Amino acid sequence: MVLREKQKYLALSSILITTTMLSNDFNTELENDSSYLIDFIGGVFSLSKEEIEECKRLVLDELTVVSTVQDANAFFANQGDRDFPKIGQYLYLKCDAILKLKNIYQKFNKVNFNQIYFEYRYLRPYYPDIRFKELVDSSVNGDVDINRTVAILLAAGVGCEKDIDAAIYRFKQCAFWGDISSLYFLKHLFEIKGEEKEKKLFSDLCVLSTYLSNGSTNIPNIKKKEYDQLTSDTFSLIASIKQDIILDYNIYDIDYSFVEIMLLDNIDYYKKMKCINEYKNQWWKELTNSSSDPSKKLGFNVKGGK
Repeated sequence: MVLREKQKYLALSSILITTTMLSNDFNTELENDSSYLIDFIGGVFSLSKEEIEECKRLVLDELTVVSTVQDANAFFANQGDRDFPKIGQYLYLKCDAILKLKNIYQKFNKVNFNQIYFEYRYLRPYYPDIRFKELVDSSVNGDVDINRTVAILLAAGVGCEKDIDAAIYRFKQCAFWGDISSLYFLKHLFEIKGEEKEKKLFSDLCVLSTYLSNGSTNIPNIKKKEYDQLTSDTFSLIASIKQDIILDYNIYDIDYSFVEIMLLDNIDYYKKMKCINEYKNQWWKELTNSSSDPSKKLGFNVKGGK
């Protein structure tokens, strides 16, 4: 599989973080669920049948040589790609997935928040229903990788009942927080639902994601005429959140309350952009959770109604 192709790189990265987040101790149940998820994610990123089978061989067999934090550290310390030259680049991505989970553990450990769910110094047993609930509980912290994984499990029905609408909402939360992979999942799910307007929007955003990566906050004028106003506005909102909130303030965990505003249809583009530009003032919280009681009358009550 040629990883220099963007979709293939995103596909394998998504497969590895998702399957590794389920567990690192393969048994029959984990193999079956991982195989099913690889089929699903491979379809999202338009992998060929041969490429999907290659991913299964890697994930379920060859890459299991690296399963714990210690394995990942040893790979980098001992230049493990030399020992496994044919799969060195794939082992590198597997190590990257494990170290992302280590970072989540360390982040949660500082605030005593579900850190044990991301302890990858050891092999973790796999119980799909329990693991789904653990990930849902942990997703409230706003970590994009966790929230995307929950969305994937909801879309595929692994560890839970399949719920496409719930998956879409979570993918949107990730997408508005700068997660490019989630754009592809949204395009795929809206295609399944037969919602052409939404499918076109996220299909266009997938194409435009290159500009998200290079720091643009607007579609270049030479390209802008190729896209409708909804696509242009949505791109600018996502790109501005990434540049002016995530990167400016180092806020990498999703601010769900803020994204809720971005997803409301009754708030127009300009007010949403004002919310982004004035994010730190936090006045935007009044839009969804007003601190004023509209039923209360202003002024004094005068006896006798005078």
